[in-house]
Amino acid sequence: MTSAPGPAGAPPEECAELLVHEVERAGPGAVEAVVRCLRWTASGARFTRVRGREAAVDLRVARILVYGREAPSLDPVCSGKVLLRGTGGTSLAPGDAITGSNRPPGHGSMGHREAG
Repeated sequence: MTSAPGPAGAPPEECAELLVHEVERAGPGAVEAVVRCLRWTASGARFTRVRGREAAVDLRVARILVYGREAPSLDPVCSGKVLLRGTGGTSLAPGDAITGSNRPPGHGSMGHREAG
């Protein structure tokens, strides 16, 4: 299945997107969120936008848990719990869709295609 390009024309495998269902503080500069994956998301992904509203966020995925076990990534339609570190996490609310990139700064494509 071919996916539409991501934000600013980025290849779909580089784009990450999560839909927030629940969110709670997890210490200074960190939140834990129960999410549903909308676009393949890897540990280390960086989120910089909240779809549909202006919000200053700069969050990295520090950990992904699926069924209570650590996982390297989340595939579309799967749910999990993510630990997000950075700024703006406390502004997240149920129903927010956060978007960003799986590509680490200064690196090429992750080389992973979106599941479909």
